[in-house]
Amino acid sequence: MDEKRILLFDNLKGFLIFLVVIGHVIDLAAYPSNLTRFIYFWIFYFHMPLFIFIMGYFSKNTIKCRQQVFEQFFFPYLALIALTFIQVRFLLPMGENTVLRVLTPKGSSWFLLAMLIWKFLLHDLIKIRHVLIFSLALGLLAGFSHEFGNVLAMGRICTFTFFYLAGYYTKQEHIIRIRKIPKIVVLVVGLLVSGVIYYLACIREIPVNNILLRYHYNDNDQIQDFLYRGIYYIIACIMIVICINLISNKKSILTTIGQRTLVIYLLHMFIVRWIEAYCGDIMILKQNALLYLLVVIVASIIIVGVLSTKWVQNLYNQFFDWINSVFFRSVE
Repeated sequence: MDEKRILLFDNLKGFLIFLVVIGHVIDLAAYPSNLTRFIYFWIFYFHMPLFIFIMGYFSKNTIKCRQQVFEQFFFPYLALIALTFIQVRFLLPMGENTVLRVLTPKGSSWFLLAMLIWKFLLHDLIKIRHVLIFSLALGLLAGFSHEFGNVLAMGRICTFTFFYLAGYYTKQEHIIRIRKIPKIVVLVVGLLVSGVIYYLACIREIPVNNILLRYHYNDNDQIQDFLYRGIYYIIACIMIVICINLISNKKSILTTIGQRTLVIYLLHMFIVRWIEAYCGDIMILKQNALLYLLVVIVASIIIVGVLSTKWVQNLYNQFFDWINSVFFRSVE
């Protein structure tokens, strides 16, 4: 893989982690407006599908994925679950009824559990004929069952498996073809898709659960939710193409951030929870959606900037290197 391909994906991850933080900083309940709702829906329609697509793209060596998955994701998952419980239960107001839940991941920890499962199973999943089609069908049909919900993040895992496998099956020549699509065409399509998202978010006002994908379909509107999930797949796939086409493949500040996304992803919610707990009722921001959005963007830039610093990265690496040395033995 040449340097430009690597820079492209680092820049994509840097852009996406910024969207992840913005999406989590936005508080729709405390600061409702059409603008914030549109931005929130626009982000959630594609940021995790593209993130997972990229993870699948770099999972071509399935044996290596299986060998390294526990060191990369198992202990970070347990650590994130434990530290989240400690913060919510003991350090934030109104957390006295919080209980420790290992199998129902809270906040952003579901992604680590999903990566553990995907990377471990990938070597066998790709042996299934037409597995990409089956994964799409699974994501669409899983919403009809109450079994696929928050436990083990099964609702999201079933829905997002398609994007992980799509990334795995994508080759360099596919990326090159996408990059050759005229920018004007991509921009026009992007505007049209954004218009569709605005219609769904602000005019139709579809429930947020249709983009968060945590739970089964509404029992009273299963067919409608099924159609909304189909639209979700279409929008996500189009936006993946748009982002791959438009993001630069030259070195920039996004490159460095993109190389440190796991640390930012793991730690940013601890800051976001403090913001939600103590900044959830500022009247001047409730009265001015543009000002609120500006505050959200500035706060997100600060969070990403701090957590992408080298010393934070080094602390993270040293801590989990020590954890791995304690619990894993080297195999000759």
